[in-house]
Amino acid sequence: MIPTQGRVVRVLGVSSNGTDEQAAMITRAFSTRSTRDGAIAVNLTVFPDQGMPLLFSSVMLFHSRELAEAWLGENPRAMAAFWPEPALPPPAAVQRVA
Repeated sequence: MIPTQGRVVRVLGVSSNGTDEQAAMITRAFSTRSTRDGAIAVNLTVFPDQGMPLLFSSVMLFHSRELAEAWLGENPRAMAAFWPEPALPPPAAVQRVA
């Protein structure tokens, strides 16, 4: 996926209300390439559960949670972002009989 301003991602490394995964919004992307080609630095506004929004710059955005967790294993004091799981496709249309 290509990061653009206003897209929602998930962030690891900000603890709030018993979880270390929070929602965040991209406020700036430093590349127009896809995260499939590697991590991309982004600026984020993080929305911790039960907390005030937090601003972070140059957070690495990964294509998946697994890649973000692997990177955090090597950089334990950092934060990492990743795309949420894709939504399930809508159910097949139901045909109504008149």
